[in-house]
Amino acid sequence: MAPADITGDVFHLDADADTDNVVNIDAGILDVDASGAISISGTAAASDILLETAHTAGVAFHIDANADAGSVVDIDAGILDIDSDGDTKLDAGGNITFTSGSLTKFVATGGVEIENGASSGAAALLIDNDDVDQIALQIEAANTTAYVVDVNVSTPTTGGIMNLLDSSVSTSNREVASIRQ
Repeated sequence: MAPADITGDVFHLDADADTDNVVNIDAGILDVDASGAISISGTAAASDILLETAHTAGVAFHIDANADAGSVVDIDAGILDIDSDGDTKLDAGGNITFTSGSLTKFVATGGVEIENGASSGAAALLIDNDDVDQIALQIEAANTTAYVVDVNVSTPTTGGIMNLLDSSVSTSNREVASIRQ
């Protein structure tokens, strides 16, 4: 079908006379190309959109939206639930930022590792706490037979193991460090 160059709807399929009307397209390969926007909308309160593949090896679903570093993939959701049966990987050419309205929690059965590249030029972990009356780092541990904090440094040369610096100009009474049993 190759219609003449006209303005407006060139092809319109109207099958919404009743909620049980179905449009079914079966194809060995379905290729849709558009030089403008593509919109798929479920407009009823019970509408959902399902993209499902039975592909078993290699890339099963690919969103390619990196024609330019300024291209944005925007996902808006009431609740976002992502499940992965294998590894989950995020690669970014810049920063990764999580902004949460409350607690951000990572639950892992194998622990959490922060690995900093040898040439990053930055700390492996920076905690930037702007809430002046709250603790910046709190560890809640149920340990009974192992250390709660274990620092193991095997190759120091001119560096040290720990540096505690209180650079406040305040003369108020305060504890720089407190160790209690």
